[in-house]
Amino acid sequence: MSIITLTTDWGDSNHYKGAIKGLILKNLPTTQIVDISHSIKPFDFIHAACVIKNSYHYFPENTVHMIAVDADIEPHQPHCIIKHNNHFFIGKDNGIFSLMFDCTPQEIIHITNHRISTFPAKDVFCNVAIELLSGKDMSEFGDAATTVKQITSFNPVISEHQIVGTVLYIDQYHNLITNIDKTLFYQHKKDRQFNILFRDKQFDLKKINTTYNESREADIFAIFGENGLLEIGVHKGKADELLGMYQHASIIIQWKEE
Repeated sequence: MSIITLTTDWGDSNHYKGAIKGLILKNLPTTQIVDISHSIKPFDFIHAACVIKNSYHYFPENTVHMIAVDADIEPHQPHCIIKHNNHFFIGKDNGIFSLMFDCTPQEIIHITNHRISTFPAKDVFCNVAIELLSGKDMSEFGDAATTVKQITSFNPVISEHQIVGTVLYIDQYHNLITNIDKTLFYQHKKDRQFNILFRDKQFDLKKINTTYNESREADIFAIFGENGLLEIGVHKGKADELLGMYQHASIIIQWKEE
């Protein structure tokens, strides 16, 4: 069975999702369509990258993933088809793919044979997905490329005494999801204790939680989530509001020397 996933910033109060699903099923009636998320903030491809990166590998190989976030074409950000780990991704090369993948994808095609549209998810992405699943080779859609647009400013900055990260996005529980991953943290932590600093506030956290319920209500906690990224939260509270934090704000892990 063919599978197409949808990740968008459309929400649920318009016709966009229905139009896409109807067009797919009209052409490929047996296709299974899976909604990954339609709740990405408008144009927030960084959040979209985190969501897709941590979900696509659970799907069977040859799944087609449509990404309609910040999808309008721009001169230096073409629409493209990506093949990576035997999955196909259709979206705009605005930097999202460099955040999703840890290496250069298997194949990259810049889509050239399509018309300009105010609804590219329907008029470009959807048609490409249908033709891919109907047997058309991805090389027939445009020109091969060797790399995707790189975004490196979201990598943590590491020094001997600290790691400076950033808030990638804020989840539905108001937890702060950072770009500091578990492997990086423990590689540099060694046997040292640490403080977490943000917005000129310092928190003496002596451990990382293993579950969300280890902390008492209203306590600030740190935990590595299912995706391996460091989260800062307030137990049964709203960390972003209580701590005055926001997307792209800095998080500093400061090592305490003995």
